[in-house]
Amino acid sequence: MRNMWLMDYFCEIMAQLMADKEKAFTSCVKDSYNSTLGKHHSWLIRKGAQLGMNAVGGREAFMENNGFTYTKIEEIRDCMHKFKEPLWEFYTELKLTDIE
Repeated sequence: MRNMWLMDYFCEIMAQLMADKEKAFTSCVKDSYNSTLGKHHSWLIRKGAQLGMNAVGGREAFMENNGFTYTKIEEIRDCMHKFKEPLWEFYTELKLTDIE
């Protein structure tokens, strides 16, 4: 399950980067965490994650350091969605979503 939660997190970051190109990268990362991974973490883990997210650099640095363009982010997001949804269906069908 944790791999699926992580995939949801990455997909949400990509979606937020594309949805608002002016939004601070830190806000994209934090909002994505809160709506995905954070739901599965204890209070202590969430606080630790928030500290770490405060250290992420800016959007421009993230994109430059990873060789990303908005076109590339869109391609990655779309590709991840193509296999993420069927995997969630598979996990649900096998009742693996009940496993924490």
